[in-house]
Amino acid sequence: MKYIPFILIIFIIACEQVVEIELPEHDSQLVLSSFYEAGDTKVTAFLTKSLSITSLENPDDVWDASIKLYEDDVLLGDFEVGFDTTYYTSFLGVDSLGNPTFGESEIDRITRLYLLELSESLEIGKTYKMTAEAPGYESASAVQQLLPPPDILSVSYDPMSRPGLEGYVMDAFDIIVQDIPNQDNYFEFNVFIKNTYPNGWGYGEWGKGWTESFTPGVEEGNRGSLLLKDDLFDASTYNVELLMWPQDTSYVDIKIEVNMISRDKYFFSKSMQAYFNAQGNPFAEPVIVHTNVENGQGIFSIENSTEVIID
Repeated sequence: MKYIPFILIIFIIACEQVVEIELPEHDSQLVLSSFYEAGDTKVTAFLTKSLSITSLENPDDVWDASIKLYEDDVLLGDFEVGFDTTYYTSFLGVDSLGNPTFGESEIDRITRLYLLELSESLEIGKTYKMTAEAPGYESASAVQQLLPPPDILSVSYDPMSRPGLEGYVMDAFDIIVQDIPNQDNYFEFNVFIKNTYPNGWGYGEWGKGWTESFTPGVEEGNRGSLLLKDDLFDASTYNVELLMWPQDTSYVDIKIEVNMISRDKYFFSKSMQAYFNAQGNPFAEPVIVHTNVENGQGIFSIENSTEVIID
């Protein structure tokens, strides 16, 4: 029997079809952002403009705007263009007796923003409305209420006592919070550390420590914050455990900050963290950042905090 060799030839024809999608015309909106912490006697705000998805320009600040703040519909004042300057203390050296000396300096970057100076801080229980108007844009506004500070029943600190998410031994903070009944409550947790060694980097300045948690209900927020809503403990207490890289408390002070935040700040922080997590991931779902600005974009947030220094 003879075998007749054969050659199998496969032709693959690729077809390309170009589909033109007409994007709707973009109507630029004002983007307002303002974060107020209870006790402050100044309110700051930033104002930019929204851009279309295909735009290559920078979202420049809008400076010809009128921004106002109302308390229970009564005008508190008009914002003015100002500057936010931050100071830090740095180690300069030693004097003739060998004692360390320090100097106060301005940071290199001075931020330009809208600023409202208050005669007294905002009041708990009052409702505040911020409005922004600028030529060529629809008027934007946002409303927030100043809530009472969170009730922290106790805080305990156990150094190098728990395994973290990566298996390393971590410092643990156990925080018991009391929920306010008959309302939805949202909490934000932060840990700050301060170097107390005179020759150390960042001496005397509080910096945020990166934390994680296995506590049910605790979620990642923006810029290293941890978030919690009261679905699991409405009108009762709840134990929250935070984990942080071990610290040498001989040269480091530790501060726990628990914020009572609004629903808007909670969803804004969650969505911002999801947005940053999705960057560079081609399989991530698109993230829509939460906004509470009517006829615009952005976030107006008012929060109240309780701080505990770890001894």
